[in-house]
Amino acid sequence: MGGAGWAKFLALTGRRIDAETAHRLNLVQLLVAPAELDRTARAVAAEIAANAPLAVQGVKRAIDAYADAALAPALDRVAMTAALTLTSEDCREGYTAKAARRPPHFSGG
Repeated sequence: MGGAGWAKFLALTGRRIDAETAHRLNLVQLLVAPAELDRTARAVAAEIAANAPLAVQGVKRAIDAYADAALAPALDRVAMTAALTLTSEDCREGYTAKAARRPPHFSGG
């Protein structure tokens, strides 16, 4: 049973598991000590936020499409997302910033 299967099993039965078991079942990506949780969460959020907003949104939608839809519609959604992302101002800004060796300034457009 994969991560989604275990998540459904636990949600539908109301059973509880510890963090190590959740990690072993691929229900969580990172395990950190409680004292490091806030710092780690903020670091991951900052890492994601530093990326182009349209690309982040597109990746989230594409992964959801693969998880929730048949392959052909999912591929159509991925193609549309790629077209929108690659023609965006944020795409140009990302490449320009990389070439100039500076942090990008994404606008979400």
